[in-house]
Amino acid sequence: MGELPDVQVGDVWEDCDLLQHGRTVLVTSLCVEVSACRWGPVPHAHVVAAPSGRHTRIAVRRFKPNQRGYRLVSRLTKEAPDAG
Repeated sequence: MGELPDVQVGDVWEDCDLLQHGRTVLVTSLCVEVSACRWGPVPHAHVVAAPSGRHTRIAVRRFKPNQRGYRLVSRLTKEAPDAG
């Protein structure tokens, strides 16, 4: 199946499908779910779609910038707290 994309909670991804132009999703959590098919455990991202607000899940393997995937738009960065 290859290496999985680096998907993190708080990421915003845009759908690359031309029919879904401008659709973005916000990753709210990550999990591994057991599939009923031959794949076994499959990593998924729970997301909220904008602007509809629909909650859904997407297989992590789909987060790659191709015609049927997603491209990273923004990522939250964790800044170190001030020492003073």
